[in-house]
Amino acid sequence: MFASKEELGWDPTMKRIKDSDQFIITVRKEDGTELLFRTIKLLSHVSAQALFGRASRVWECELVDDQDNVIEPGPFAIKDTWIDASRQREGSILTAIRELGTPEERELIQKYTLSVRCHGDVYIGGRKDSTVCDAGNRK
Repeated sequence: MFASKEELGWDPTMKRIKDSDQFIITVRKEDGTELLFRTIKLLSHVSAQALFGRASRVWECELVDDQDNVIEPGPFAIKDTWIDASRQREGSILTAIRELGTPEERELIQKYTLSVRCHGDVYIGGRKDSTVCDAGNRK
């Protein structure tokens, strides 16, 4: 083989639970800490099979520890998607929106928008994974 699994597109942050349709998904937060989520069910995979696009999937999940014990039952939603390197992250946008307006407006905004537990990028080999082709920067 001439490429690693990761170079072929394998995402090491998603580990399938044996004999199950569930996954353990590692989310690396902006501060570098990692949280583990166990998927409960797939909520959406509308564009996941498309040749072009963001290949988004949305999972219902719960927060677990490294022994797969539930820490917070949720439900939480994880959106797994390809993001252009130049785009602002959806988690940052949602967090900023929820802080807008007067206290009365903020109360309404928070009532009708998603709250962000955490968000982050996929890191492979200590480097942020990206949609930018960096073939010249390989080891």
